[in-house]
Amino acid sequence: PPQTLSPEVLSQVRDYTRKIALGLKVKGLINIQMAEKGGKVYVLEANPRSSRTIPFVSKAVGISLAKIAAKVIVGHSLKSLGCMEEPKPNHVS
Repeated sequence: PPQTLSPEVLSQVRDYTRKIALGLKVKGLINIQMAEKGGKVYVLEANPRSSRTIPFVSKAVGISLAKIAAKVIVGHSLKSLGCMEEPKPNHVS
């Protein structure tokens, strides 16, 4: 998780992420790069694919994101996989 972003900025990041993923009709993982300056979030790029950070994020949250994504791609819903809540990491990576 980000260590220095305000709750307002994190809310904006979540909102943009949701809108981009739904707009692109992504099934599985998406890599979105954003930047923040002065409390404003800028989207730099979005790619409907995994990134090199997935193993690190998976380790931090204790969930195999690649495994979940593979199941979603073949038709399972996040709800059926029990993945409706944002994971709360115990540590950062």
